[in-house]
Amino acid sequence: MGDQLSGEPGEAATAAELTEEKPSPEQAAGVKARRAPGRRYIYKRWCKGCGICIAFCPQHVFALGEDGRAEVVHPEACTNCELCDRLCPDFAITLTPWEDRYGEMFTPTSLGQDKAEGNRGAIH
Repeated sequence: MGDQLSGEPGEAATAAELTEEKPSPEQAAGVKARRAPGRRYIYKRWCKGCGICIAFCPQHVFALGEDGRAEVVHPEACTNCELCDRLCPDFAITLTPWEDRYGEMFTPTSLGQDKAEGNRGAIH
């Protein structure tokens, strides 16, 4: 009785059963598990065109646009790995639009303008 390792009464586990990894439902069905598809937003005013997002994106979601700044060219390929968010030195890439996250007062456009351009926002 003291050698019993399984959770079921009267059932002993073998060493093979203890080390065997059980497949996830996706693996059992032969489906490759992946994160939900993501959507990226690039604030062009903040992007300096360094190309880090392009170089590190495993799904090739980004490319340099005609203006020399990153743009999303294959949004359907995004797997939500978040490399672009984490590696962008200018915080120009996000999963959630700023307006949804912080409201109209803190849009990247208003944060980047000065009083001469007519910005009356709280941050200057």
